[in-house]
Amino acid sequence: MSLFFFRYVNLLKTHPIKMNIASATIISFTGDTAAQYIEHNGLFNVKSSLTNPEAPFSPNLSRTSEMNSWAIVGLTPLNMLQQGFIAERLWPAFTSANILKKVLLCVVCTPLNNSAFFTFRSHFIPYRDYYLHNGPKPTQPTIVKHLRAEIDHKLADTVLLSWAWWTPVNLLNFALVPAAGRHLWTSFFAVCWMSYLSYKANEAILEEEGDGVESKKS
Repeated sequence: MSLFFFRYVNLLKTHPIKMNIASATIISFTGDTAAQYIEHNGLFNVKSSLTNPEAPFSPNLSRTSEMNSWAIVGLTPLNMLQQGFIAERLWPAFTSANILKKVLLCVVCTPLNNSAFFTFRSHFIPYRDYYLHNGPKPTQPTIVKHLRAEIDHKLADTVLLSWAWWTPVNLLNFALVPAAGRHLWTSFFAVCWMSYLSYKANEAILEEEGDGVESKKS
């Protein structure tokens, strides 16, 4: 285990971009597969209307590839670079006040990061459906409508859980974890977070249209 740790830390120093991409791929693949398994089996009261619990579990590779692409080019590198910058560049003196300031800055960044994720996804989904799934041609009103639905039904829950999850993780990260191990520490908890984010991103939305209620799956 120690050999793996030192090898990992060394590769982060010598090949930071490649290692961040590799980490993002592993985190996203593991997290999305775990999310699909949880949805399929209805664990933790999480249920999906699109899965048959009687059938054998088979991951949706298209969904996993999509989550991987977001993680590799955006989510995971953004979070890791942000964490690294806050941990190493801001308030370097090891004091309780500086640790608290770092944690509070992460709290401030949380809604911004999640808003960026859902905003990007709201613009991406209509074009994905149009080009890959023979969906209707995207228009500005439909994109805005999708964005409002994502924000209204998903953003608040995601931000609140993100605060509850990452605040204690960041507090321990800045206060107790040695600098060399912070990337690996964050990566471990990022797998769990990616599982939730994958579920939330693909969660069905119930929205009113006229007198009826329609269930939609992104």
